[in-house]
Amino acid sequence: MRAARSTVRLAASALIALCLGTVTRVPRAQTPPRTERAATTVPIGCVLTGTSQLGPRVQIFDSQRGGSVIARFTGGESPLQIDAFPPQPGRARVVTATGNGGFRITGFVDAMEVPVFTRREVPVVKGHVWIEAQREVRVLRGTTARLEVRKALTQPLRQNFDGWGPCDAFALERGTPAGWDVPGDARGFKVKKDSLQLYDGWNEDQTKVATLSNASGMLLWGIAERGSSVRVQYHGEIGIEAWARVEDLHRLPRGEREDSLDPPARRRAPPRLKLASVPTEVTTTRSISIRTQPAEKGTVIGVIEPNTETYVLDVVVGWASVLPKSLHVAPDGDGQFWVPANELGLED
Repeated sequence: MRAARSTVRLAASALIALCLGTVTRVPRAQTPPRTERAATTVPIGCVLTGTSQLGPRVQIFDSQRGGSVIARFTGGESPLQIDAFPPQPGRARVVTATGNGGFRITGFVDAMEVPVFTRREVPVVKGHVWIEAQREVRVLRGTTARLEVRKALTQPLRQNFDGWGPCDAFALERGTPAGWDVPGDARGFKVKKDSLQLYDGWNEDQTKVATLSNASGMLLWGIAERGSSVRVQYHGEIGIEAWARVEDLHRLPRGEREDSLDPPARRRAPPRLKLASVPTEVTTTRSISIRTQPAEKGTVIGVIEPNTETYVLDVVVGWASVLPKSLHVAPDGDGQFWVPANELGLED
C-alpha cells in the first residue's frame, strides 16, 4: 500500500501544466452552501459571485489567520464566491463551486490575490481622480457595505490609486470598458517631470488635490486655459479632471495626438493533466466529502457536488484519489483529495 500511495503522490504532484490559449467559460456561480470548517462567525459584508481566474499556486487556507493549506487554484477559470473581506489587508473567504457540479472547497485566500473588476467609476479624489469602470483592481479591505480597492499602474505612470466603493460597484467578471473620444478642441500636453501637482482650480485659492508620480511623458488633454493653468483630462485605467500649471507641461503642436489604445485583456490558458495514462472518469450522483487523508480520520475540507465530472487517479485500500475534471482547484504540494471509493461506485 505504501508503494501505491507513493505512485499516486508522484502523479498528483505533476498534475497541472499551462499553455497559451482561450479559456472556456463556465456557468455563472450561484450561492452554494458552505462546509462547516470555514463557515465561522466572520462578518460577511460584501459578497461577490461569478467566475474568476486566480493565479496558479494561490493557496486556500482553512482559517482567516494562520492555519493550514487545504487546496490551491490552478490558473484556470473557477466558479467562485468571495465574502468576509477583512478590515485590514488579509484573507477573505472563498467557496469554489457553483452548487451544480464542482469541488466545493470553503476556505480563505489572500484578498489581494483575487482579481476584481469595477462596475462603475470608483472615486480616489472626489471629482478629480477616479478608477474607471470595468477595470481590474485588488481588494485592500472591506466593511459590511464597502470595499477599498487598489489600482496599481505601471504605464503611463507608476503609482497606486486607492478608492472606496459600495459592494455593488464591484464584480468578479470582466466587462467591456467604454471608449472615450478626445474633444475636438482639446490640445495635448505632456508631463515634463516625474511629479505633477493637480489642483481644484486655477486662481490663487486653488487647492492641491493629488500628485501624479513617475509621470514624465504622460499625455494629458487640455480643455481650457486660465492664466498660468490648464484644465486637463485623462481617461484610461484611471480618470483625471483637474487643473495643472502650464510650466509643468510641454504643449504639443495643435492637432497632434499621441493617445494609445488599451492593451487587450490577457487570459491564462486552462490547466491540463500531465499523466502517463488517461485517468478514470466518473460523474458523481450525490455529495461526497473530500478528505486530506485516505482514512475516516482525515480532515474534511469540502465536498464533491452531485453531477461533477471527476478524475480518479488511483484507488488505494478503499479510498480514491480524485480531481475535478475542470481542474478549477487542486491539492497543494504533495497533498491529495481523497474520497471513499465505493461512493464513486468503485472498488479497490
